[in-house]
Amino acid sequence: MTTEEKRLNTAFLMMGSMLEKWKSNDPSIDRRYITRCYYEVVGKKSTGWVSREARKDNAKTTDDHFATPQWIGRFIMDEGDIYLKDFAKFREITEFASQTIKVTKKENTELAKQSSVISEIDGKNVFIETPLQDKYAEAEIFPLYHKKNGIGYVYEFPIDFPPELLEYERKFLREERLDKTP
Repeated sequence: MTTEEKRLNTAFLMMGSMLEKWKSNDPSIDRRYITRCYYEVVGKKSTGWVSREARKDNAKTTDDHFATPQWIGRFIMDEGDIYLKDFAKFREITEFASQTIKVTKKENTELAKQSSVISEIDGKNVFIETPLQDKYAEAEIFPLYHKKNGIGYVYEFPIDFPPELLEYERKFLREERLDKTP
């Protein structure tokens, strides 16, 4: 078993062991810490997509987890009867969460401003301001480029999100956003 497989298995077991306390909203646990631990295990796997600005010479770049792994950690916990009972499903959503797009550090800072603080969502009136699929458009990070796909530049987000993740996200979107989201 590789180190990556051990870490993934450990996250699966650790999150599974916390599931009942998560479901009952046990005040003795730190919900943010659980999702942060998940974030730490996700890793980075390049999709090959790059922002136009990140392609420029001397651009200071970073790899953006476009799917917000800490949010996906929360999704896994809230949907634990599915993702924490079936390691194959857990691995699949984690592989999705690990994907990155190369952007500039400035672009990454703009994207980070769109993410709600995970701990503030629980029991408070904080909602997601920008749907995952719209983050790049809202931050004006288009077009994206992929040298191997034969397309070149695209002006729409090129990666499909799992429908169950988008449905989950809808519960947390501000009402004015719900009207605009498919």
